[in-house]
Amino acid sequence: MKKIIISHGDKGGVGKSMFASLALEYIISRGQKVTLVEGDPNIGDVARRYAGVDGINVLGVNLDKSGVDAENAINALFSEIETLDSDYVVINSPANAAKTIDFHSDLIVPVAHDLGFEVLVAWMVGQGEESASLSSKSHLCEFADKKMAVLNFGLSGGLGADHFAWMEHPARDAWLETGGIEGSIPLLISRVSGQVKDIRAASMLQLAKAPDSPLNLISRQGLSRWLDSCFDGAVAPLIGEVA
Repeated sequence: MKKIIISHGDKGGVGKSMFASLALEYIISRGQKVTLVEGDPNIGDVARRYAGVDGINVLGVNLDKSGVDAENAINALFSEIETLDSDYVVINSPANAAKTIDFHSDLIVPVAHDLGFEVLVAWMVGQGEESASLSSKSHLCEFADKKMAVLNFGLSGGLGADHFAWMEHPARDAWLETGGIEGSIPLLISRVSGQVKDIRAASMLQLAKAPDSPLNLISRQGLSRWLDSCFDGAVAPLIGEVA
């Protein structure tokens, strides 16, 4: 079945763009084409990185809307999705996406199903209690076919899960009881992370594995190891087999 993967979390700075990037990398690493929907074209950090990368089609649809404008945005999004020749769509949702994709989840999920897509949601967990509380208020997470809460250890400087309020929050119990799963993204050291951010129009896989990569050998190896850990710990558990 085709898949729509939504990188969500409502608040900014929790790693939505990172997860969207990792989902793209995972899918193209399996030899499949994928469409990225950049939900906040004004920031567009993921779109800028992957514009021109083989196997990735980039769309910009402003999902930072409310009221009637939000419904128009969802209409525009699915008008685009309906015409795609792509079995995988990754949506990088903007901050405050609840007013668009959560408010209209009762429209998004049935239409996605009618188009033959499963709806998969990665909820990026911030360190504070608010992020955990918001997970239980997300209608999209409620109606999705599969949902995963993702701890981004880059937020805690690589420190353990006990530095996230999520671990002791009642919302975590509710998440697991309703079929949600958990994943994690390890810290990528700042030196390599900075190098990767400075290089655009290249996938992280290319930077890690291509013989002509501008990264030196130790940075390539570190990036490759980090990607493998991210795929195993966060992306594959949500997306499953890509074939």
